[in-house]
Amino acid sequence: MQILAGGSAVLFTFDWGQALAAAAGATIGALVGVIGTATVARRTRKFEVTHAAAAALERAIENLLRSLVNLTAATAAWQQAVMLATWAPGDRPSARPDPGEVSIALELVKLRALPTDRAVTNRLSSAWDLIAKGQGNAQPRAYGLFATAVVAWRAGEGLPAVDNALSVARKVAEHGLVDDGLTTEE
Repeated sequence: MQILAGGSAVLFTFDWGQALAAAAGATIGALVGVIGTATVARRTRKFEVTHAAAAALERAIENLLRSLVNLTAATAAWQQAVMLATWAPGDRPSARPDPGEVSIALELVKLRALPTDRAVTNRLSSAWDLIAKGQGNAQPRAYGLFATAVVAWRAGEGLPAVDNALSVARKVAEHGLVDDGLTTEE
């Protein structure tokens, strides 16, 4: 009998408004938790994607610089071999090293660059088109100045520093200028 009396006391004193408010509060709390978790997960994914894109760009730039180093060394060795006057007719050095590896590496950099870097990568690309065609003995210096422009861009030195390095690199490639334009080589 006491159980029935206790059960009826609970039913008669039960406040349905309080129960609905508690259920609504729990539902809203759960909804806020789900939305908060989804927001944090989305931001985390966005950060991971951005971080992965930045890492891919840095790898592409390292590859570009490595290609420039290889081309510079090969060009310097080729020029030294050409300058030797003691080769036999069949021992003449082969053709000038091909800058194609650097061109491909530069295109990969352009593909991985952020939209905010498009102006700089387009400048680098147009400058490289001219520098790669140069035929003077100062080509290794032009390649080094091009690398200086790439490093200035990544170091955040601004467009004037990049443009200055590219301008000097173009002059060296076109005219064989050495020592920042103080002497000419032909």
